[in-house]
Amino acid sequence: MGDTYTNHGQVGAMGKKARASKIIFNQGNTEALNNMNEQQLLLLKDFMNKIISANATEIKTAEALTGAAHLEEFIEASESKETEKQENALSKWHSWLASLKEPSLKFLAITADVVTLSLPLLKLLGLSTL
Repeated sequence: MGDTYTNHGQVGAMGKKARASKIIFNQGNTEALNNMNEQQLLLLKDFMNKIISANATEIKTAEALTGAAHLEEFIEASESKETEKQENALSKWHSWLASLKEPSLKFLAITADVVTLSLPLLKLLGLSTL
C-alpha cells in the first residue's frame, strides 16, 4: 500500500521526495487588492515611472522594463477592479522580484522609500522586507 498525502490548503510540493522552489503565495492579499484607492494607484504609477527612468547602473534596463510592465499590468487591473488579473500580475511581479540580485533590490527599496509607498503597498509588492 502506498503513502497517502492530504492537502487541506495551499501547498508548494507534496509527497515523497517532493521539491519546490521560488514559490510565492498571495494569500491574504485579497483585502488589500479590494481596497486599492486612487492615491495608492498614483503612487504605484510614480514608482513604475521611476523604475523605467532608472539608469543601467542602478538596475539593468531589461530588468527595469520587465518589472515596470508587470506593475503596469497590476495598475490597469486595479483600476478596472479585476481581482483575478490583479493577482496574476502581482504573481508575475513577485516572480520577477525573486529573480533580482542585491543591487537591483536595493534600488527598488530606495525608490519605494523616495516615492513613500505605504506599508500595505510595500507588503503587497513584497518590498517590506528589503
